[in-house]
Amino acid sequence: MALRSDDVMLKSISQAAGVDLVNLKNKYSAAQFHNPSQEKKEAEERSAEEVERIAAANSRLDNYKICRTCQGAGTVKEIYNHQVKHKNCSDCDGESVVMSDFFKAEAARAGISLDPAEEGEKEEEVV
Repeated sequence: MALRSDDVMLKSISQAAGVDLVNLKNKYSAAQFHNPSQEKKEAEERSAEEVERIAAANSRLDNYKICRTCQGAGTVKEIYNHQVKHKNCSDCDGESVVMSDFFKAEAARAGISLDPAEEGEKEEEVV
């Protein structure tokens, strides 16, 4: 492998810095960077079936949103006697996501229970 003039300079700097800059250059020279125009081209080339599949997947996710109280962490900080304690978020029960109000209303209208505690009670009654 013949060294170019840039590599000779990197090698001399590497010796001074104690880091192998030539190998780092070789390692990251093949890295591909995010190209928005390429993404746009790929989106235009998608088939109608794939577009429908992606739309269906996204529509299922529309029923959920990130919890505003814990901001998706699942825990909140509570100060108690000069101590900071972490506890599960009371709004999302530590799940980090909550169902949208519209979806809750539709489920209630259809008679579907969304509370896991109620589902456990119903299962016990059936047994």
